[in-house]
This record gives sequence, C-alpha cells and structure tokens, in this order.
Amino acid sequence: MKKKTLSTRNQLERLITIHEMLSKRLAYSLDDFARACEYKLGPENRPSTRTLYGDLERLRHEFGAPLARKNRNPKPYWYTADFSLYNVLNKEDAALANEAVALLKQVSHLPQFAGMEDVFLKFEQRAGEVGKAEKLVVQYEQNVEYVGLKWLKPLYDAIRAGCCVLIDYQDFTADLPTRYEVSPYLLREYNNRWFLLGWAENWFVGRPFPLDRINDVKALPNLRCRPDKTDWSAEFADVVGVTRIAENPVETLVLRVLLPRARYVETKPLHSSQQVIARTDTYLDFTYQLRWNNELMAQILGFGPDAELVSPENRRMALAQKVQQLARRYDV
Repeated sequence: MKKKTLSTRNQLERLITIHEMLSKRLAYSLDDFARACEYKLGPENRPSTRTLYGDLERLRHEFGAPLARKNRNPKPYWYTADFSLYNVLNKEDAALANEAVALLKQVSHLPQFAGMEDVFLKFEQRAGEVGKAEKLVVQYEQNVEYVGLKWLKPLYDAIRAGCCVLIDYQDFTADLPTRYEVSPYLLREYNNRWFLLGWAENWFVGRPFPLDRINDVKALPNLRCRPDKTDWSAEFADVVGVTRIAENPVETLVLRVLLPRARYVETKPLHSSQQVIARTDTYLDFTYQLRWNNELMAQILGFGPDAELVSPENRRMALAQKVQQLARRYDV
C-alpha cells in the first residue's frame, strides 16, 4: 500500500495537538480532540469524526504511539505509556537533532518545503521535540507576522513554471493598488523581508516588489515570462540589500568606524568587498566597492555617531543632509 503523506499544515497541527493531549496520560473523546483542534486552528478547521479517526490511526500505526481504545468508554482514547523516541538518541545526537529541528522550523514556511510536513513531524519526534519540553539552545531570527509570507508559494510556483503573474501592488503612499503584469525571476530575502525581482512594463528597472505591499497575486499559466539572461548569482555582488540601480556606478567608499564598534564591523563585514586600510588607537578605516542605494545609506546611518563616511564627497553630503533632518526632528 502506498504510504500516506501529510497533505496540509493543518494535519500536522492536528497530530501535534492530539499527541500533546494524550501525553498528559489522560483519557479523551473525539469531541475533546475536535474542540482542542478548533481552538488551535480556528472554527473553520474543526476536524470531522472521520478525519480524527484517520489522525489517531496514523499516530498508532505509523508513529508507533501506545494508543489504547475502549469503545464503550465515554472517553475511549489514552496513552498506555510515555511516548517519546528521545531516549534512543545519545546526548550528542540529540543535541544535533534539536538544532536541526530548529533550522527546519525556520524554513518550513518556504514553498519548496510544502508537502514535507510529515518529515518534519517524524524528525521532531525522533529528536524528542513533540510532547517533550527541551531547553532552548538554538534560536533563529524570524518575523512570523510578516504579511508578505503568504505570497511566497504562488510566486515561487510561477517562477518555477516560467509563467507571468498579475500583481496588485500598493505603495504605502498610494490610496489604491496598481495592477502589473510581471515576469517573475527571483525571490530574495533581506532584513527579514521578502522581495520579488522581475520585469514589468511601467516599472522601475532594478527596483524589487516588496511582498508586504502586494495585495493579490494571480498566475497566468498561458503567458510565458519575458526571456531573462540575468546572472542572479552575481547581480547583487556590488550592492547592499535588494536594490541595484544600474545608473549608479560602482564606487570606492571609505567608512571610518570608532573603536570598539569597529571590531564588530571587522568581524561581521558590511559587505564582501570590505577591506581595512587604516588602523589607529581610536578608529578603523574600511573601504568598499559598492553601488549607492537606500539600503546602504540606512546601514551607515544605523551606526549612529560611531561611523563617518569619509568619501566620496557627494555621498558624504547626502548622509549629512539626512543627519541634519534627524537633528531637526529632535529640535536640535
């Protein structure tokens, strides 16, 4: 018989919910499970009796849960023993597995991992994550409330299929959205936000579509993408962030950073082109080969009084104007 897979994230959440209840070594009815799942997943996702039967059978037969059932009991389901595969792993293996689980959770929302919910669940069980509280030893930065995440899968699918999409895009300053017919080429993450790179008529060349400003996406499977010869692996080699303005040439920038902040910049480079050209008792001078954009400006301003752009002069003046505007904001 062909092995079943977890077809939806809801199924994964139901199994975890049911397992966590049974792990308390109490008895439950199907209605208890249904209400718990409804509370966790919402009224529209309350599971049917047939669905719950399937979930319980899967826990018993595929995951080896010690699930007992007594038909005439008003609460006929319970675990007859503690259920965890954690003890089969030695300490070192368990630590590595838990770190891997944390990483899997970090990327589980990405479209290329759709349909692998059963793999995640089994791996979590083997690492002792489901139904067993472990000390947190690895934590990744993740913005789970980012509204653009829901567009990742349809855009990813369109890029893989090579078809165009209709995008309703609304800038934060616009009262109404504008519709664009887009040839999508690349999804890129920067600073916990996602961006779509592609081509659209009446759109700015090199400017990405931030996913959090998209109101709707509709695939056009019968309309092929405009040919794209961009080497995306090299496209952002000379920029910070996601905006590559071709009209802005690659420039040599000299950034002076005061100690001890300079040590952080040295160990976590602002860009791969970073080089140290001067060391003193009070500061380090770094050089970069970059195209100017707003993301780079924001990074430099983010250093506050610890950094100063020495050259080129026109970029230095642009930053000075921003600093003056900020000072006026604080009535300085």
